[in-house]
Amino acid sequence: MPLFWMAFLFAGAAAMIILEFVLPGGILGVFGVLFLIGSTVVGVTNFPDLALVIILGEFIGGIGIFLTGMYVLSTVGARGPLFLTDSMDSEAGWENMKTDAGLVGKAGVVVTALRPAGIVEIDGARLDVTSDGAIIDPGEPVRVVRVSGNYIVVERALAPEGEIQTAE
Repeated sequence: MPLFWMAFLFAGAAAMIILEFVLPGGILGVFGVLFLIGSTVVGVTNFPDLALVIILGEFIGGIGIFLTGMYVLSTVGARGPLFLTDSMDSEAGWENMKTDAGLVGKAGVVVTALRPAGIVEIDGARLDVTSDGAIIDPGEPVRVVRVSGNYIVVERALAPEGEIQTAE
């Protein structure tokens, strides 16, 4: 009869640990480990002469259960809700904000100091922007050099003769 309980607890442990890989949450895994320990305790208390063999067998069996769970996780369709298989690219409509490529090259005036982020007014609209790394004071003219979603990069606008313009 103790052999039955030892096998029953081990089989229950295997089932719970493998199910933990399919239905994550921790409870099945914890009970599975407890059943595995219980199976070891039942075996060692009823067959003390075979204690080392039972402990090694349970340990190797536990590793086998874990590897089986990893195999089930990687091959069965149960991984669907656990892993994102679709690519989240802009062609599929995954964008946090549409890129306004028409802003590139437009000029504006700094409203708050860009250190390196701040607010710029372009065509009457106030936009959160980032400078190209330079600190730019309020009132200075800037030009948009790159737009990616809601990330807008500006640089100081240069006068035709190559000097930096300042608005006064």
